[in-house]
Amino acid sequence: MFKAHPELQNVFNQTNQAIGGQPKKLLKTVAIAAQAAIDTGDLPGEAIEGICQKHAALGVGKEAYG
Repeated sequence: MFKAHPELQNVFNQTNQAIGGQPKKLLKTVAIAAQAAIDTGDLPGEAIEGICQKHAALGVGKEAYG
């Protein structure tokens, strides 16, 4: 994401990026949500709501993930 959108580097904590903390936390949250969706058939919004709110507050839109 940072290669395609270097302007986002000032939005995310680069120390957490370098040591792997933030990517691991994101992956864990996505995995938990995915497993819950598999188990129940529903995507648990509460599992990803914090991520959505943070990204929206920072102005990170869907184009950053393309």
